[in-house]
Amino acid sequence: MRDDEHRRMAHFEDHYWWFVGRRYLLAALLDRHLPPQADRRILDVGCGSGGVLGLLQRYGQAVGLDPYRTPLRLAADRGFRHLVRGDGVSLPFADGAFDLVTSLDVIEHIADDHAAATEIARVLRPGGHFFCAVPAYQFLWSQHDEALSHHRRYTARGLRGVLEVAGLEVFRLTYAISFLLPVVLALRGSERLLPRRGAAPQSGLMELPGPLNRLCLATLELEARLVPFVNFPAGVSVLALARKPAAPASEHLP
Repeated sequence: MRDDEHRRMAHFEDHYWWFVGRRYLLAALLDRHLPPQADRRILDVGCGSGGVLGLLQRYGQAVGLDPYRTPLRLAADRGFRHLVRGDGVSLPFADGAFDLVTSLDVIEHIADDHAAATEIARVLRPGGHFFCAVPAYQFLWSQHDEALSHHRRYTARGLRGVLEVAGLEVFRLTYAISFLLPVVLALRGSERLLPRRGAAPQSGLMELPGPLNRLCLATLELEARLVPFVNFPAGVSVLALARKPAAPASEHLP
């Protein structure tokens, strides 16, 4: 992913409806299933400039990992200190090092998503949890995906398969950013009808007028109130919450 896109994302993280609303959704599911716990060890894979780390600090002791220097520098500039440069398919941590791993819009960037899921399962303790968010539906593929170096988009069934092959038990699986799916479909359709020619692909992030940004965010605030109890049947993203099975009692015997 290009440095200019890293910087653009960092600029938008604190106010743009997508990033703020995504944190609302994460918090809603964590509050339901994993309330704050001071000694919980948390890893955010693909932490970028740290937009999610501030939230995760409410739930335990958070470490951010990213393969790129630029976002890690931006995260450090924001005051985050527990930062590690590393690859999602070769995590520089011991087996069972974390109680919770999060990965928000990251594994679509990794060529071998099965290897990434297997590594995440490895660094989770038995009984630990993994929260994952990925972009939905290959038919929504656009220059946004190309600019951000995505390899694929997912269906809920496809994401479940990746996580289960890694040995994780998926107990919450839902689409999200559902109320805005018709708007995104319309935008993707217009991009195909009026393609940009001769220009490098660029992400879909753009400054919105304040009222429009707040309206989009309000739809995600509503979804965040519902998502602890409702699985949405369609949406722009797929969210999964999975756990690593606890070790059988026989494994603890001498």
